[in-house]
Amino acid sequence: LRTPIYVMNGLVGMLIVPLFMLMPLFTQEGELNKLLSQLRLPEFGLIVTLGALAVSLFTASINIVACTSVSREGSTFWISKIIPVSAKIQILAKLIHSAAISFIGIFVVVIAIQLLAELSLLRITTLIILGILGSLGLNIINLIIDVLRPKLDWNDPQEAVKQNFNGFLGILLPLIVMALLAGLVAILVLVKTPEWLIYLIIAIIMVIADIIGLYGLFALAEHRYASIEI
Repeated sequence: LRTPIYVMNGLVGMLIVPLFMLMPLFTQEGELNKLLSQLRLPEFGLIVTLGALAVSLFTASINIVACTSVSREGSTFWISKIIPVSAKIQILAKLIHSAAISFIGIFVVVIAIQLLAELSLLRITTLIILGILGSLGLNIINLIIDVLRPKLDWNDPQEAVKQNFNGFLGILLPLIVMALLAGLVAILVLVKTPEWLIYLIIAIIMVIADIIGLYGLFALAEHRYASIEI
């Protein structure tokens, strides 16, 4: 956060999406007002909630903080190798940092959705919980990418984010994961699965994926931190 180029690339994306979402509130177009009225109908609650979850996770996925966490250390990575702190703890700190920023993006999206669609308290709570679980998993994926192939050889901070292929992978792979999850949710909706069960299934999948991903990330970090030479 001390480096402006990192702040711009890490935070701007999360602010742009909610801003575009709120634009209809500042227009007087009849069709947009009609659309907003329909979004607030109770029968569209499930679709709006699932759509809001997709937007929340997309907002979290364009956060490049996690997929450049190790890369941004650059030539100072040797410090991480010699300090008396395990790789697991260091990676956990990076995960907490990147996830916290993603959570900010999720709450901003939730506020925007609430202003647009006026969801019930139960659906908003569900949206926040699923958004947090999902964004945690996306940050784990992005950290795995950067731990596997960190870009440590750079002279200018811009190179660590703007010329880092991990940034592209950090958006592409989460989008693939979200597409698979969306496919599953679409099937559940088509077979008329109860709304509460859809949320429960999504939550269980996310929790299991987060736990497996976390253990894999920690094991990978211990190996990579010992093998990376700088």
